[in-house]
Amino acid sequence: MKRLFTILLPLLSVSANAANAEFIDFAVKQAHKRQYYGCENAIKEVYKTADGSDIRISGSTYKDTNPNVFTMTAVWGSKGDSVLNNTIFIKTGKKCMYSSTINFTTKKNCLTYAQEMQAFKFEAETGDHTWMKNSGGVELVLSQLPSSCNATFIISGLK
Repeated sequence: MKRLFTILLPLLSVSANAANAEFIDFAVKQAHKRQYYGCENAIKEVYKTADGSDIRISGSTYKDTNPNVFTMTAVWGSKGDSVLNNTIFIKTGKKCMYSSTINFTTKKNCLTYAQEMQAFKFEAETGDHTWMKNSGGVELVLSQLPSSCNATFIISGLK
């Protein structure tokens, strides 16, 4: 939960401390390792609140069909306090668009969690999922599991 709080601070327009610089450097190097350049600032933005020492990153390039696109999946944290982040980066001229899906599970039920997320307002219910959104455009999808709640944040930007 501590990791999630660190991620959410920037989403709620509250200043946060810089993340683990080694993690950010590692993320940029993973893109470069796969011959993907030009979105370093976006990668740094996406992972600016990431922290921890147990970090895994996977990346996919699409050189044959679209060399401007790169997908990065990252996991960090510790047991009971971890984050799964999947981001697609798209180079557009000198800028880079990104769209991130940030996933974590809380032991709380979704109703309790939704009530605690005061910056988010109810949007819709679709099947077993509750959609919420904050004033900054960040979407939150809550999915009730048997003994926990899966929270998925959807964030996009241009850097």
